[in-house]
Formats: sequence, structure tokens, C-alpha cells
Amino acid sequence: MDGFDAGRGRWMLGGCFAVFAVPFFIAGVNIINVGVRGLNRGQRDAAILLGAGIAFAAFAAGIVALVWYGLRRAQAAAQLRAAHPMQPWLWRADWSARRIEESTPRRAVALLVFALMWNAIALPLLFVLGRRVSGNPPAAIAIVFAAIGIALLGGGIYAALRRHKFGRSVCEIDRLPIEPGQRVSGTIALRGTQVPEGGYRCVLSCINRIITGRGKNRSVTDDVLWDAEQQVSGALAAPSPAGMRVPFSFDVPADAPSSEVRTPGDAVLWQLAVSAQLPGIDYSATFELPVFATAGDAAAHQAMHREEAARRELSPKSRVSIAPLPTGGIELRVAPLRDGRAFATFFIVAAVWFGMIAFMWTMGAPRPVSVFFALFGLLILVVAIDFFGGTSVVSADRAGIRARHSILGLSSTKSIDAGRIASIDPKVGGHVGKHPYFDVEARLADQSTRTLARYFESRSDAETVAAKLWAALH
Repeated sequence: MDGFDAGRGRWMLGGCFAVFAVPFFIAGVNIINVGVRGLNRGQRDAAILLGAGIAFAAFAAGIVALVWYGLRRAQAAAQLRAAHPMQPWLWRADWSARRIEESTPRRAVALLVFALMWNAIALPLLFVLGRRVSGNPPAAIAIVFAAIGIALLGGGIYAALRRHKFGRSVCEIDRLPIEPGQRVSGTIALRGTQVPEGGYRCVLSCINRIITGRGKNRSVTDDVLWDAEQQVSGALAAPSPAGMRVPFSFDVPADAPSSEVRTPGDAVLWQLAVSAQLPGIDYSATFELPVFATAGDAAAHQAMHREEAARRELSPKSRVSIAPLPTGGIELRVAPLRDGRAFATFFIVAAVWFGMIAFMWTMGAPRPVSVFFALFGLLILVVAIDFFGGTSVVSADRAGIRARHSILGLSSTKSIDAGRIASIDPKVGGHVGKHPYFDVEARLADQSTRTLARYFESRSDAETVAAKLWAALH
């Protein structure tokens, strides 16, 4: 880890998770001690207490083991990135070997381990607390937790049975990296000799994965930018010593975006999903493919992608009207957003928030606390007014860009000379629930940014607006 500042940060974070496990371990040891004493005295609940203590201690040990495993994988990935800073398709060992392991088993194992840990704690508590359900709220809570644990265990067992039946599938590709405009061919190697009557369904997708929030508020949104599907007949699957080999072949569009793995919160992924209906447990596997424009072609590919986006028509949901300028550029007017679902969400949030403030005032809460919540509520209100009532007018020509944003008659204007603008790109501006909204921003030569237009409902429209403004500058 020496020399890796980010690596030291990961180990510090891992240490925090390990410290989180310490109270569970201490509690487990204490409960084990009580259970052993109870066994010596012949108490009926001693075995249950002993099992609960072992579960708590195992839970703590599992957390530490998972943290250690994750940190070791992160360290190895960081070393690969440092060794190949300009070749992201070599940042994963399976990519560089052109033998890509499916991502499904990792999720299946994680689900099964989590389910076992959950039930190891929930079921002993249910036995201890569940003797008197009537008028016993802790017992009712224990029953709910046990039911959730059984459901999780069922999903984990099904995933484990699928893994046992088909093994860990591997996707072998014929080239590295896969470049936009090329054909990628390969085979899927899986365990088993069953041949599906309906064949294998293969779907290659380009996905924009947006992650916001943390912990229980973490939200993941997948926006499909492009996809293609093919049905591979079972007769084309070739037997192998380990099972079956399923061939596939796709043409990747020349203007398709490259994989973008540097920004996990707004990543572009290429996924190959393969599925088949079989007697008993169906087959399903997902592979992440390395689609990258190489260093020599990256600039040309980016220019081609931007030109293609500039020629696209905007969707009706974009709320954008375009008019030519006498100077040879264009003017784009972005109308206010009309989204009933988003308005209902904001209304509920505002009603709850301001109702809570009113309750605090009624109950005599400290004035500074009430004022703080009221000011934050006003900020929410201003954001909502801008979200539903704000308008943007952006004009671009060879001289530069002029952007005006108006809210309830109040407006602000910014002018940017063409020579200062390094790029114009879409970005995630915010979320309402799990739905992302996109802004268009200009990145200047000094790496500062200026927002030009806000609240597009799709990345495609934001990308098209950015491309049209860029084309008008040139």
C-alpha cells in the first residue's frame, strides 16, 4: 500500500467497519459466557443463548473477513490502475486475460452469507422472545425479522442452487479492448449439458449507472443507452469437457459511448446478459465487457459521437425549442418542467417538513432549532420553485455562449467567450425518488464549470443539447 494515498484511505475506512464489528464480538463473547454457565446449571434457555452468542461472534468475524477481502481486491485493482493509467481495459485481471467471469455469483454468495448471518441472529431472538406474542412488542418485531430472514434465505438458497447447477460461467472474447465500430464475438462457457428448447437469449446493453446517496439511502438507477438482442439456437451450443459453450456475436455501433469506470457514481457500463429457460432452475448470467476507444482513436471517437448527437432530434419531453440566430448560431429555450410525479413527491416532502416545523413550534422546541429547520425548508421551497417554474435561454455562436435562467420574473445571465470553453457535457443534476435529472454544463479551460440549462428528463436530450451548443461554437 506504500505510495497509494487512496489505498491508505480505503484501509482507514475498512478499519472503521472493523471497529463497528467490535461491539458485536464483545456481545457475542458475553452471551457465550452466559450460555456456558447456563449449560453447567442445567438451564433450559442456555443452548439458545449459546447459539445466539456464537451467531453474534460469527457476524463480527464475517464483517472483518469481508472487509479484509474487499480491501485486498481494492488494493490489487489500484495497483493495476497505477500500472496501466491510460489502458482501463487492463484494470481487471479477467479483462486482460479475455476471460470475463460473471458477476452473478458474487451477488449470490453475498446474499447467502447475509441471509445466514441475519437468521443466525433473528431466529435465536425469536425463540427467546416469541413465547409470549400477545402484548409483547419485542416478540412481534422478532417475528417480522425472522420472516424477512426466511425470505432472504430462500433467495440465497435458490442462487446457491443455480451456482451449483451451472458453476461460474466465463465469457471468452476475441479482442481486447472491444472498440466502438467493431464486431465482438466470443463464447459463454457454463456447466451442464441441458439444451434449452427455446435457445439462449443474449442481450448486449450500454448502461448509464447512476448511484446517489449512501447506506440505506443509496439509490442505483440504470438507464439503457443502447441495446441489441439475439437468440442463439440450442443447436449451436457446443459440448465441452466442462459443460456447454454458447457462441455470440454483436456489432458495436461506431458512435456508441465507451465504458466509463473512473466515476462510479455516474458510470457507463457494457453488459452482456445471457439467459435460458431450462427444467428446474433457469440459466442466467451477466458479464461486464470492456468497450473502450483506444488512446489513438479516443479523440476521433469522441468527435464522432458528438457529431452524431448534434444531428439527433430532441424528444418531446426535452421541452426545448430551437431557433437560428442572425450571427449563424442557435438559440435554445427550455420551458419549465411539467412532471406530476415529481410535483407530488415535492408536495409530500414539503407538507411533512413544514408540518414538522409547526409541531416543533407548538411543542416549544428551542428557537434556534426551529429557525434552522425553517431555513432549510425555505431552501427546499426555492429548489422546488426553480424545478417547476425555472426557464433557461441559451444562445451559442462563434463568439461564445450566453445563458439566462429565470425564476418568477427574476433572472441571471452569464456570458462565456468561446475561447474559454473546453467542453460542453451533460451531468447528473439531481434526483426525484430514483429518477435522475440532467443538467448541461460548460467546462472552462481553468477546469471551472458553468451550468447552462437544467432538469432534462433523459441523458440523451441533455447530450443532444450539449452537442448542438458545441457545434454552434465551431
